[in-house]
Amino acid sequence: MNTEMIYTRRGFVKMAAGTVAAAALVAAGAESIDFSKAFASTTDGRKLGSAVAKADMEVGTWYSASVNLYVPAKLNFIVHMDAYLTNLTTPTGLFGAKPTTPVSDNGFVRLNSDGSYSVYVDEFNNTFGLLTIGGSENGGSANDESGVTAKTQKTIEGWLNEMNRIDALSFTLPAGYTGSPTFDATEYANFMNFGDKTWAVTLQVDFNTLKTITNGVTAPAGIERKI
Repeated sequence: MNTEMIYTRRGFVKMAAGTVAAAALVAAGAESIDFSKAFASTTDGRKLGSAVAKADMEVGTWYSASVNLYVPAKLNFIVHMDAYLTNLTTPTGLFGAKPTTPVSDNGFVRLNSDGSYSVYVDEFNNTFGLLTIGGSENGGSANDESGVTAKTQKTIEGWLNEMNRIDALSFTLPAGYTGSPTFDATEYANFMNFGDKTWAVTLQVDFNTLKTITNGVTAPAGIERKI
């Protein structure tokens, strides 16, 4: 798990009263959140077991995996490094902390009955935030015409006049797909007065990091459980 929580949303929420967290969910749009699952176990509540090979995955079972979404360095003219939206490190300027490294054990992967894979991640940087992916706030298709799709599962309220930030995403990878798809995207970068950016993002799902989940978390909180 990514443990860098100083001045991040998750670090703040753990210090704030529960009513603050509830208010944030209401502001994000109650109609889009299943409140019966909104405070259930997510990546923060998992206990991980043994490693699992991709070939040994059981249909319908969620496994832990390292899932990263990032802006490649060649597109990032601000720091000229890969910038990970799934890294919770708060950017503190050109010479300060930056979310420039991938994180591990932060997502879920499931093999579906048709051979496709469902991927879920709900840990996103709250300062360098994701506003749209695949052409909209709700998600869309990857740029490689592979059939890979993204779907927004949860948002949090934007600051001031900004758009809401995407706070949970699911992806569907077609059977046999082994690439790292890219999506058109919009990111919030006003923390350094650069304004919103339209940098494409790349999805990396590391199937070599699959692990069982041992504490009864059968599915990510809030995600549709269809196979």
